[in-house]
Amino acid sequence: MIVTLSGDNTYMAQQALRQLVDKYQQKYSQANAMYFDAEEDKFEELEQAISSNSLFAQSSLVILRHISAKKEYWDKLVDLLDEVPESTVLIIFDLNLDKRTKLFKRLKKTNFKEFKSLDPIQLKKWVIREVEKRGGEISSSIATDLIDKVGDDQWTLSNEIDKLVLYSPKITKETIEEIASEHINDTIFQLLDISMKDRQKTLDRYNRLIQSGMDAQYILTMILWQLNNILLIKSAKDPSNLGISPFVIQKTRPMADRIDQKKLMNIIQYALEADTKSKTTSIDTKQLVEQLLSRLS
Repeated sequence: MIVTLSGDNTYMAQQALRQLVDKYQQKYSQANAMYFDAEEDKFEELEQAISSNSLFAQSSLVILRHISAKKEYWDKLVDLLDEVPESTVLIIFDLNLDKRTKLFKRLKKTNFKEFKSLDPIQLKKWVIREVEKRGGEISSSIATDLIDKVGDDQWTLSNEIDKLVLYSPKITKETIEEIASEHINDTIFQLLDISMKDRQKTLDRYNRLIQSGMDAQYILTMILWQLNNILLIKSAKDPSNLGISPFVIQKTRPMADRIDQKKLMNIIQYALEADTKSKTTSIDTKQLVEQLLSRLS
């Protein structure tokens, strides 16, 4: 059997790989999984592992990673796939497969699983399921609060769910505020959102970030990243084709609709100039960021 795991959702793909390996090793307790990395291992070593298992009719599990990084693997692997014996489970794990290649077309004929980023509704349902799996309890509205604070990265969410359930099985808004770590992307997003409404609250929040130890240069870099996302979403006919998380698109769209395109372009230009000044002059970066945030209000 040949299984291909791909897609941009690293968490779901990695979980699927772990489940497949666990299931195989439960069935064949004496068997070991053999891991090959196309970036490091020679193709002949992979070929030998598969052919030797065929020769001795032993059940085996072979996991191959990072084939997209090694073009010399591609044509050889297409041929090798036809020679994988029934006694061998070959799992190809690569999240960056080139859909234009002959290899991709061949892999699509295997047991092909593509893991995509979850949209906001799917993500909320996933949070609720994960909390329940770990012996906790969370309502739909509180799950939204958790995502709003932590962000949409499932690796981070998984860690935060572990912390919250350990602290108290019933997750509430209060425990999220007390225990969960705020994601930097969402912190900057909230800073920008407030800056369009209330100048003084913006500066107060910015100063709290500085006092907490966050570097002004890093804040400026993240503001530029967020402003670029706003511009992309505002300009795109179909933002779903941008390669940006559905959660980020949904959260950013109201801000993108609210700000005038000309004003947005001017702010981005000012932010780029501030970034250059912070790196080439003695002007205090903290002051440059304050001036930038004031322009947004």
